[in-house]
Amino acid sequence: MESDVAANTAKRSYPLEDENKLAGIEDGATADQTAGEIKTAYESNADTNAYTDDEKTKLTGIEAGATADQTDAEIATAY
Repeated sequence: MESDVAANTAKRSYPLEDENKLAGIEDGATADQTAGEIKTAYESNADTNAYTDDEKTKLTGIEAGATADQTDAEIATAY
Protein backbone atom coordinates (compact mmCIF):
# COMPACT_ATOMS: atom_id res chain seq x y z
CA MET A 1 0.00 0.00 0.00
CA GLU A 2 2.71 2.48 0.94
CA SER A 3 4.50 1.89 -2.37
CA ASP A 4 1.26 2.62 -4.27
CA VAL A 5 0.88 5.94 -2.50
CA ALA A 6 4.58 6.81 -2.72
CA ALA A 7 4.65 6.09 -6.46
CA ASN A 8 1.56 8.17 -7.08
CA THR A 9 2.28 11.19 -9.23
CA ALA A 10 -1.36 12.34 -9.09
CA LYS A 11 -1.13 12.81 -5.29
CA ARG A 12 -3.67 10.04 -4.64
CA SER A 13 -4.19 9.58 -0.90
CA TYR A 14 -5.70 6.10 -1.06
CA PRO A 15 -4.38 2.78 -2.34
CA LEU A 16 -4.54 1.78 -6.00
CA GLU A 17 -6.94 -1.09 -5.23
CA ASP A 18 -9.46 1.45 -3.89
CA GLU A 19 -9.06 3.58 -7.01
CA ASN A 20 -9.69 0.53 -9.18
CA LYS A 21 -12.78 -0.33 -7.15
CA LEU A 22 -14.12 3.22 -7.52
CA ALA A 23 -13.44 3.13 -11.26
CA GLY A 24 -15.73 0.11 -11.54
CA ILE A 25 -18.76 1.94 -10.13
CA GLU A 26 -21.09 3.20 -12.82
CA ASP A 27 -21.60 6.96 -13.17
CA GLY A 28 -24.48 8.00 -10.95
CA ALA A 29 -24.68 4.45 -9.59
CA THR A 30 -28.36 4.34 -10.49
CA ALA A 31 -28.20 3.42 -14.17
CA ASP A 32 -30.04 0.15 -13.56
CA GLN A 33 -32.79 1.71 -11.43
CA THR A 34 -35.97 3.44 -12.50
CA ALA A 35 -36.95 6.80 -11.07
CA GLY A 36 -39.70 5.02 -9.13
CA GLU A 37 -37.22 2.60 -7.56
CA ILE A 38 -34.95 5.44 -6.50
CA LYS A 39 -37.91 7.39 -5.07
CA THR A 40 -39.11 4.35 -3.12
CA ALA A 41 -35.63 3.69 -1.74
CA TYR A 42 -35.27 7.34 -0.72
CA GLU A 43 -38.69 7.60 0.90
CA SER A 44 -38.29 4.35 2.83
CA ASN A 45 -35.27 5.75 4.68
CA ALA A 46 -36.60 7.14 7.98
CA ASP A 47 -33.81 9.74 8.15
CA THR A 48 -34.73 11.55 4.92
CA ASN A 49 -37.85 13.46 6.00
CA ALA A 50 -39.05 12.82 2.45
CA TYR A 51 -42.25 14.46 1.27
CA THR A 52 -44.17 11.37 0.19
CA ASP A 53 -47.14 10.86 -2.12
CA ASP A 54 -49.25 9.93 0.93
CA GLU A 55 -48.45 13.26 2.56
CA LYS A 56 -49.24 15.12 -0.65
CA THR A 57 -52.60 13.34 -0.88
CA LYS A 58 -53.40 14.18 2.74
CA LEU A 59 -52.52 17.84 2.25
CA THR A 60 -54.51 18.02 -0.97
CA GLY A 61 -57.59 16.95 0.98
CA ILE A 62 -57.31 19.88 3.41
CA GLU A 63 -59.39 22.86 2.37
CA ALA A 64 -57.59 26.14 1.63
CA GLY A 65 -57.35 28.13 4.84
CA ALA A 66 -58.92 25.19 6.67
CA THR A 67 -61.78 27.42 7.81
CA ALA A 68 -64.29 26.99 4.97
CA ASP A 69 -66.82 25.34 7.26
CA GLN A 70 -66.53 27.96 10.03
CA THR A 71 -68.25 31.29 10.41
CA ASP A 72 -66.30 34.49 11.09
CA ALA A 73 -67.59 34.40 14.68
CA GLU A 74 -66.36 30.81 15.18
CA ILE A 75 -62.94 31.78 13.84
CA ALA A 76 -62.78 34.86 16.05
CA THR A 77 -63.74 32.81 19.10
CA ALA A 78 -61.15 30.17 18.31
CA TYR A 79 -58.51 32.83 17.77
